[in-house]
Formats: sequence, structure tokens, C-alpha cells
Amino acid sequence: MSQPTSPRPDAPAAVTTMTARPPSDEASVHPAPAAPWVRLTRHLLRPALGITLGTVAVLALAWALGVALATREVFLVVAVMSYVGVSTVPWIAFTVLVITVGSAVRQLVHAGFTRRAITVAGLLCALAVGVLFAAGVVVVELAGQAVMDAMTETYFSVGTAPWWAALPALGLLCITAAVCGVLVGASFVRWRGWATLLLPVTAGLPFFAQDVLTRSVTRRGMGAGGPRSWIETIPTMLPPLPTMALCLLVLTLTVAATWWVLRSLPLPPRASA
Repeated sequence: MSQPTSPRPDAPAAVTTMTARPPSDEASVHPAPAAPWVRLTRHLLRPALGITLGTVAVLALAWALGVALATREVFLVVAVMSYVGVSTVPWIAFTVLVITVGSAVRQLVHAGFTRRAITVAGLLCALAVGVLFAAGVVVVELAGQAVMDAMTETYFSVGTAPWWAALPALGLLCITAAVCGVLVGASFVRWRGWATLLLPVTAGLPFFAQDVLTRSVTRRGMGAGGPRSWIETIPTMLPPLPTMALCLLVLTLTVAATWWVLRSLPLPPRASA
């Protein structure tokens, strides 16, 4: 009977050793998703900033054409371009936010975004659009007037204020208009066709009040000639600091109204607040 053979001393032991894998950093491999309001803000900013930058580029091109075509009617060209920039840009900001936020509120709620996320994203988008519009218009107008003055060797003033006064005033006006866009869009989702009756309050009143107030900052005592209307006369009685405080008050009330309307939107059955 054969004896069992013992393994050779120099033979490697047939032992399978399992090397432990170092713990993988799950956070680096699969980073935590951003908060819903952050993702929604990024989503809304893409089209909004595209329209904003495109509008500023069109204004810059219009200024360049005006400078190139200006001959003896330089003052008329400068006045028209300044009017176009200051008077129409806030309404463009209003339209941008109606399109990008207001028209998509119902779809965003049904997609699973909370009302809080939609509210925060809409207000942040309005802030970004308003600031960018104001800064772009002020830069374009200052550059256009500087080039015009250098070409004609004559200073043409249309009653605009220096940049340090025009920028915050136009910024407050554009931001208010953008927030009104969010408010109007949310109002039509909340009350449907009845929101048309609220337009004088949701859009007209804040924009009108802010426009009247900011004129006292940007066009203080510098009319284009002739008797001024009572709307332009009232703000000149206010010193700049109380005027800016009233501007901030109008903006705060508009933001509060927008927050309330968005937070009270009706929810689909499975959506969260």
C-alpha cells in the first residue's frame, strides 16, 4: 500500500490569496447630482442668455451703422439709438423671461421639478438677464457716443447720465422687467385667460413705477428741450438716495408677488411642492 506523498518543501503552496481592492471613491466616480434649482437654472439660462447676447449684438451693429451713415444729422442718430437702447431693451428682457420661464412652467412642473426650484431658477434667470442687458446697453451706448464724438469733434448729449448712474438705474429697470416676465407667465398658468385682466398690475404698474423712478437717476434735470410732462417732473423732486430706495422697494414687491404666484401654482397629482 503506497504512502501518501507529502508536498515538496520547495513547491509553492497552492493557496489562493485574494487581494482586497482599495475602496473606490464613489463620489468621484459618480458625483452627486446638482440640486434641482441649479440644473433648472442652467437649462433656462441657455436660451435666455443666447437671446440677450444676440440682442446686444444687434444694438451694437445698429450703432455701428448709425455712426457710419451719420453726416449732418448726428444728433438725430444719437438720440434715436439712445432711445432704442434704453426704451426697448427692458421690454425685450420682459419678453425673454415670458418665453423661457413663463411658457414652460406647466411642463417643468409635470417633468418633476418642484415649485421651489422653478421659483428660484426663474428669479435667478431674471437677475442674470437684467444685469447682462443693462451692462451691454450701457457699454454699447458709451462706445457709440465716444466714436461719434471723435468723428464729429462735437459732443452730443441726449440727456443720458454717466455710466455709474445709468448702469444701476437701467439694471433695476431691466431686472424689474425680467421679473415681471416671470410673473406674467406664471399668472397665465395660474389663472389662464383671466390673467389678461391682471396685466396692468403684473406688468404695467411695476414697470411704469420703475421707469418713472429711474428717470430721476439717469435724466435728472436734463430734458431734450421744451416743457416736460408731469411724469418727468415728479421724480426730479426726489433726491437720488430715496429714489434708489424706492426703486429697490418696487423690485422687492415684484419679486415677492412672483414668489407667491409661483409657489401657489396648482400641482399635478404626483408632483411635489
